Amino acid sequence: MATTTKKVLTEDLGKMFEMAICLYYETPYDGTYKYSLDEAQSLKNRLSNLKNVFPYNIRHCARYGSKYDFECVDNPLIHLSAKTSKNKTGKVCPQVLGQPSRKKFCEFFALDQSMGLDQIKLFISNNIANLLQVYSAHTFDCPILYYNKTSDMLAFILLKQELNWSNYSINFSHNIKKKLWNESSSISINGVTIGEFQVHNNRDCIKFRWAFENLLALFGHHFTIVAL
Repeated sequence: MATTTKKVLTEDLGKMFEMAICLYYETPYDGTYKYSLDEAQSLKNRLSNLKNVFPYNIRHCARYGSKYDFECVDNPLIHLSAKTSKNKTGKVCPQVLGQPSRKKFCEFFALDQSMGLDQIKLFISNNIANLLQVYSAHTFDCPILYYNKTSDMLAFILLKQELNWSNYSINFSHNIKKKLWNESSSISINGVTIGEFQVHNNRDCIKFRWAFENLLALFGHHFTIVAL
């Protein structure tokens, strides 16, 4: 009987990038790994200078919706987040809150569980600066190792000065177009898109993703960005 080669499951760049970091720091991968080891090894080779900016002994801890992807073995207060994208603007979700169910979203922001999607959209529109403050805290509360496969950008990113979102005029694309918010609406500052909300009618998810590279370009002085 002919032998068959086990097919690698649908590509998951995030998992492969986490494996690459595990290989680089010689630490076990937390969970079952079913993706390409060759690509993980190739990504690991790109990380040769990472220990110059993050010289810690770390372990992988990304399972079960953990807030962090890696933590320092010797100091559990030190963490590292791995973020990846295949999109040209670098769409990136915050940790934990990036795509919660409607119930979880309402619980987190202390909203009535009976609120419908239109009410949730109104809440988002009326409280956008506060929401971005929360999303920022769940994105930048530890250093980020970021890789965009499309732009081939690989960088170590650290927030050095918090953003006060109430200082900025934040515009929704559906308002600019004078249309109703259906499922997706982008947010922009000075004409630059910095994120996107998706409130699906047929999917239980309140998703937010940063346009990560636009955000870094617009507010670069708030970050330490080290190209790797």
